[in-house]
Amino acid sequence: MNYGAIGVAIGHEIIHGFDDRGSQYDKDGHLRKWWQPDDWARFKEKCKCIIDQYGNFTDELAGMRVSFLV
Repeated sequence: MNYGAIGVAIGHEIIHGFDDRGSQYDKDGHLRKWWQPDDWARFKEKCKCIIDQYGNFTDELAGMRVSFLV
């Protein structure tokens, strides 16, 4: 149970690095798109790597696949 709880906490913190909602707010907290299109494209490309990796884990005992949706 402890390993599961720690895994959830670590996974949660890692996902913050791929949070596209925070990118929609400028330095003053105003909702507006301030990223350049090239930056947004690179961000999405790097997110895909994590999605592909974690979306392919399967728990054999439970017969369930991890679902990592963005």
